[in-house]
Amino acid sequence: MAASKDKSPHLSHASVMRLRRDPSPGARAETAAGVAAVFVRGGLTDRERRYAIDIIEHFAGDVERRVREALCEHVKHCPFLPAAIAMSLARDVESVALPIIRYSEVLTDDDLITIVREGNTAKQVSVARRTRVGTTVADALVDTRKKPVVEALLDNRNAEIGEAAYVKTATDFVEDSDIHALLIDRPALPASVSARLITCVSDVLRDRLIERHGFPPVLADEIVMHGRDRAVSAAVTPSTSRDEVECLLEALRATHGISPTFLLRALSKGDLAFFESSLAAIARLPQDNVSHLIRDQGLRGFQSIYARAGLPPPLFAAFRTALDVVLEVRAQRPYGWTDEDTKRIVSGLVRNYDDVCPENIENVLGRLARHAAVAPATLAAGTYQRRWTDSPTAQATMAPVLV
Repeated sequence: MAASKDKSPHLSHASVMRLRRDPSPGARAETAAGVAAVFVRGGLTDRERRYAIDIIEHFAGDVERRVREALCEHVKHCPFLPAAIAMSLARDVESVALPIIRYSEVLTDDDLITIVREGNTAKQVSVARRTRVGTTVADALVDTRKKPVVEALLDNRNAEIGEAAYVKTATDFVEDSDIHALLIDRPALPASVSARLITCVSDVLRDRLIERHGFPPVLADEIVMHGRDRAVSAAVTPSTSRDEVECLLEALRATHGISPTFLLRALSKGDLAFFESSLAAIARLPQDNVSHLIRDQGLRGFQSIYARAGLPPPLFAAFRTALDVVLEVRAQRPYGWTDEDTKRIVSGLVRNYDDVCPENIENVLGRLARHAAVAPATLAAGTYQRRWTDSPTAQATMAPVLV
């Protein structure tokens, strides 16, 4: 009786022959499943194990897909499936390969990267959904630039994603709100990626990012303004007409306003015409008057127009430094501006502000934005005008030159 209740795996040569006797596809699929089930349970003798592997290898190459599908369903979790068989099945058609790719622990990171690089989207998604995804595999998945693949990766809480992969994802999908939401919902997100997302996500996602990852709201506001300023500034070239500049400034005033560092950035690029047009639009003065004040009235003239425009006092030295360099360069080279000229401005700003480091103009502007925070963050027509023009000192200074 005891022997009849023994359910330990057993695979004799005779039983193998009986399983393989019926050549029909249905019988082969049943045989494949049966042998695989016995093999996965373990406990076979060495001889039986060799028989089982031979049979599994044979069915892994069977011409009938349903035979290979039946085999995969039973061996996908097997930790001792021979690696060569696992990789062969992983390179099969999707219905055969996906269970192996998704679950098999036999496949190495190198195997998975190979599968990813072969380009099949469904297989790439299966790799992204595995219980463990290492950083090198995550890098390969991000490199596909396929939204379904990247979505599956970001949705996998066990995926190990490096900072470079996060940055690449944020860059490749800069306008994709679905990807933004998945990035924000990651358990941890590098600060550099949070900063990138701050500038492009919706207000709802921005609030979620601030709350979930502890991003300081004040810094978020600063980054948004700085990124927007840089993008708009990059769209303005020396060939941009005065009418276009005025339309741009009007649009900025009507939406987010014009930040002081936006004007300082333009000046630091040597774009004196744009700077003058901007001041004229903000101060509601003819551009010829502004040019006269800046070029011919010296320090007194610039102080007047600076006050009229409502620019923050802590940044006056920065604007004066940049303007001096620009006027000097324009006098020598009316149509030329180089990176070295911008570096001269940066050096001057470093001398005037103790907390500004000599890195590059963008880093300097980011630091100077904090000095401007003592005043309102953006300029709109009349925003500062009452504050300054109500001052007797301001009125006395501006009266002779603004008429």
